[in-house]
Amino acid sequence: LYNAFLAPGSPCELNIDHSLRNALASRMTRAVGDDKSMVASLKEVANLFQRAQSSVFKLMASDSVPKFVRDPKYATMLKERNFDHVLSSTLANTSIS
Repeated sequence: LYNAFLAPGSPCELNIDHSLRNALASRMTRAVGDDKSMVASLKEVANLFQRAQSSVFKLMASDSVPKFVRDPKYATMLKERNFDHVLSSTLANTSIS
């Protein structure tokens, strides 16, 4: 996951905060010693991955999803399938100021 999506310059690099990306890069390159430090290291990595997930979800909620919902192709698809009610409630829930 790190090499594919989170490492600087990765092939499918996700848009996350610069400081979070640096913290991940720093943590992923540190060597691990004994069992105690390995457990602490894994907890730190898990926390960083959770922060990255939250960052991506927030960006999707504030940018990607609203753009998708407002796309005319999405509205057309919903109308063709008689889901017009979904479009009106979705637009009401994703308005951006």
